[in-house]
Amino acid sequence: MRLAAEAVLLGAGVLVQLLCCAGVWRMRTPLDRLHYLAPASFLGPMLIAGSVVVAGSALQLALKAVAIALVLALSGPLMTRVLARAVRVREFGTANPLPEEIMQEGQDK
Repeated sequence: MRLAAEAVLLGAGVLVQLLCCAGVWRMRTPLDRLHYLAPASFLGPMLIAGSVVVAGSALQLALKAVAIALVLALSGPLMTRVLARAVRVREFGTANPLPEEIMQEGQDK
């Protein structure tokens, strides 16, 4: 039973990573690509770390896997925000909203 759970978790983690790679490859704009990085930095590593823990590996190996997954889970959203901001600065020259974006928000309300 434990071997099956390990295989399912590992397979799911690898599948998530492959699907995210395919999504990044297929999207046209950098901001669209960033959406596919979120599961790759959170869900995939958590599933793979879970498979290491379920496998009953040495405690040190399991702790390292969980620590790596947590670092990726905590740094993923931060890196996504930083990259999105860099894309905006590259495209518009500023990270601040443009005047027409501010006016459009006011009309939407």
